Amino acid sequence: MLEASKLLREKTRVLHEKAEQLTLLKQLAEGRITLAEYCRAVELFFGFWLLMEEKLKFYPKPTEASLGLEKLRLDLSHLGYSPKQILQLPVCEDDFKVETAANGLGVLYVALGSQLGRSIIYKNLQSRLDLPENSTSYFKPNDQLWANWRNFQMFLNASIQNVSQMEETLWAAKMTFQSFIRWFHINEKNGPVLTEPFLGTL
Repeated sequence: MLEASKLLREKTRVLHEKAEQLTLLKQLAEGRITLAEYCRAVELFFGFWLLMEEKLKFYPKPTEASLGLEKLRLDLSHLGYSPKQILQLPVCEDDFKVETAANGLGVLYVALGSQLGRSIIYKNLQSRLDLPENSTSYFKPNDQLWANWRNFQMFLNASIQNVSQMEETLWAAKMTFQSFIRWFHINEKNGPVLTEPFLGTL
């Protein structure tokens, strides 16, 4: 059987490319995003990964696996959102369930893989002088980015022992991508939920 990490990359390629074509993600990747649009993007990332955290709450994540929620909370705070306002942000809804360790690996594959793309976005955001200081930590790569990704791939490949586990992992990865695409597609054209935090800086 092909290594799990390689098979996942091959079988989710179309969904990955579809996600990259989302309006807000394209604007982020190209560094051509307004402050209001950036706030909306951070809100949507936060609402999506909150749902995934709930799905993974009983799953023993590898130590390098992070959904980036603490960084998103920090960014929202620097954008002017109060703790109460952050708690009131909408959360993504999707009824697919993470019921096995293999399912959890599928979600984590998408979560950790997204960190690689965020590092590219971070470089482009550095030229945006209108973004408040310290409001891009979610996208900022750490020194262990590639080492963590390689470690996760090794963990993934060692954990998937048969076709059934591979199917469960692939199913969850596809569901995560589809949920992300649907969440952004439905909400990205709307303005940010909260406008007061940054109106004064526009």
